Amino acid sequence: MRERIAIDTTPNEAPITELFAWLSTDETGDGIIASIIGGMAMPMVTSKRRVAEAMRPFVEEMGRQAKRKVTLVRFVRETNDDPSIDPD
Repeated sequence: MRERIAIDTTPNEAPITELFAWLSTDETGDGIIASIIGGMAMPMVTSKRRVAEAMRPFVEEMGRQAKRKVTLVRFVRETNDDPSIDPD
């Protein structure tokens, strides 16, 4: 039997044109920082700069504990022509 998943069906706020992600860097390269919440890895990624900045103290502490440099990066959508997944 499939486990039921809670789905947020509130309306989306606006088109997402950019994403902000917290990265950690070590000798092998970069990776997206994630926090373990409820047994799941939750990436530190958002579409709002103010939310990313609110994550800063938490992410910086994670970086100190892991002894890794942390950086906030911004990804910008170049085109809106990407194929979408139709829910039907």
